[in-house]
Amino acid sequence: APWSEGEKAWQVHFNKHKSLPDCPDSKRAEKEIKNFLDSELALLIGRPGMVVRTEVPFLWKADAQTAFEGYIDLAACDDEKADWILVDWKTDRPAGKNPEATLRKQYGPQLEAYTKVLRGIFKKPVDTYIYSTTLGIALSLE
Repeated sequence: APWSEGEKAWQVHFNKHKSLPDCPDSKRAEKEIKNFLDSELALLIGRPGMVVRTEVPFLWKADAQTAFEGYIDLAACDDEKADWILVDWKTDRPAGKNPEATLRKQYGPQLEAYTKVLRGIFKKPVDTYIYSTTLGIALSLE
């Protein structure tokens, strides 16, 4: 998707690829795309001045004994404020009576590490989210 072009460009992109020929469940995909585009998180990422990157590789040496390596699904930086938004997409269906708590427990440590990396590299604030495509919600880790 043309992330840095804003929300209208995302909609055009998704509409252009609406048939999703390689998707095993295109109705689910269309619903999940709509849920995301209607979300507060999409509004945050789509603000003017946001620079958005996906699949961002990193290797960061935290100290003499510890290094972090991986890929961040989506990192967005406000050009003016230089603060960051970090998003990790989760497509699984969380089990249990409280799926939000399940997601936080299961993926929280991973996202805390990613947040530590961005803060360590850029020395700027980072707002971190798990976005559950199946639930259609963004969970803040703050």
